[in-house]
Amino acid sequence: MTDEHKTVGARKRRTTDQVNTASSQSDVGNDVHTTNKVSRKDVHATETSARKNSEGNLRPFETKVGRDMRRHLSGRAQTVIKKLDWPSEFELDGVTYHNDGILSDSSGEAIIFTVSRDKKKYALKLYYYDPEHRPNHKILEKVRQLNGSGLLVNIISHGEWNNESRNEKNDYELMDFCEGGSLDGVVLDGDEQALAQVAVKMASAIDFLSKHGILHRDIKPGNFFYTDKEKTQLVLADFGISEECPQGGTCKIDEMRSPVYAAPEFYTNVPGEPAEVGVESDYFSLGVSLLCLWMGKAKLVANESQLLRSKLNETLPIPQDLSPHMISLIKAFLDKTENQRPSHI
Repeated sequence: MTDEHKTVGARKRRTTDQVNTASSQSDVGNDVHTTNKVSRKDVHATETSARKNSEGNLRPFETKVGRDMRRHLSGRAQTVIKKLDWPSEFELDGVTYHNDGILSDSSGEAIIFTVSRDKKKYALKLYYYDPEHRPNHKILEKVRQLNGSGLLVNIISHGEWNNESRNEKNDYELMDFCEGGSLDGVVLDGDEQALAQVAVKMASAIDFLSKHGILHRDIKPGNFFYTDKEKTQLVLADFGISEECPQGGTCKIDEMRSPVYAAPEFYTNVPGEPAEVGVESDYFSLGVSLLCLWMGKAKLVANESQLLRSKLNETLPIPQDLSPHMISLIKAFLDKTENQRPSHI
């Protein structure tokens, strides 16, 4: 999923390993999980759309030097990935799936494969081995039990896959393949009706999760997918950093975040202690997402400190070519005070 897409915490963990990988091709066999680039691609998109932003454009919060290093590491990482000997089949929860190939090898937290069984296609998210940061399988199971909601991606199974080549067990998540791709990079400028329809669907997914005691924590266009090629059904995916959070309550979180979309309260923790947030933070991210869907993300490109100041001062750029109602709604989502934000549309 493109843009700054990997959450900050994982990006920090991967950088050192990436440099080590690029500097030593002899360690390829032992460095399977350190060959990724820092961005997260659209895991359900076509190959063409997955290549967007890979040609050298500066990403948010990235300097030219950083971009050049990213391009250098990316080339080396691609060479390493191609040499990996992935199995032709994956045995997941006692069921065999054919490996149709890597869909995205540039995620900061996982490699995404397209797999199939009985002519049906699925997306397999295989997390990099990281004992300190693992997906919450209790949450994944909650989401799996909500299959058929029409608001969340259907999770087929989740658990651990035995990676025999590295003598490791990798967390995995197997889900329906979303044929229509994600909202990442979509700009609806000029079509407010479409923006309103998307806003309702996004808010409904957040509300649905909240009512089942889950805080998503990474709401952004790249995590909403169309299940069909006709793009009629939009669902929320990617629960890798989600937290259990009682409806109307709060939960403690770590430093993981997507800077463009993260709510101000993500930064209000006492040093050494986790921040405490509620579902209002997901709605703040929804407000930023609506800005990006209307005018593109370019106007929100800044270093993280500047972006945080804009959020705290409520000076994020608000488009004036929207109806007063839509402007009022977006401003309400972007209120710096959590309990002042709407919790539904």
